[in-house]
Amino acid sequence: MQFDRDIPRRGARYFSQPKTAEGEVQLCQKNCATDGGDAIQRCVWHCETNPAGPASDPYTPLEGWTVFQGSIRLGFTVSGCFDYDNVTIGGVGYTVHSSKWQRRDDENSPWTDIPDTDYEGGVCSRSMLNHGQYRVVGEITINGERGMYATSNFITGILPP
Repeated sequence: MQFDRDIPRRGARYFSQPKTAEGEVQLCQKNCATDGGDAIQRCVWHCETNPAGPASDPYTPLEGWTVFQGSIRLGFTVSGCFDYDNVTIGGVGYTVHSSKWQRRDDENSPWTDIPDTDYEGGVCSRSMLNHGQYRVVGEITINGERGMYATSNFITGILPP
């Protein structure tokens, strides 16, 4: 029976490893050396931290919070700005403390804040003309639990790149 060396196993050595920082993803790959045939001589794990992984987005998509060109929906559709201060929708209380729009080029690009789109106490709809993907993010209290949320979808600018 042959054992791989340096493979993370259950036990003190594996679980005493320091955790990666919150918002980082650890990617591991097992590299094995053979004797020229099918027999494995030894294996080594190589791990690196990737801060650009999906876990780096601090906002959780909020089901039912959607954006459209010129309107936004959280319980009901709004064009313009609307203050959500302990608004009850379907038996659930919502308070939007702040919101802002974000943009990215495509799914492989990071989200960046759009200047001058911050709104305190609610949300504002917009029409986005320039090429790219757009969403709204905000700090929202839902039934007494405060968190950071994003719309569950994004809109695409209507002009070509």
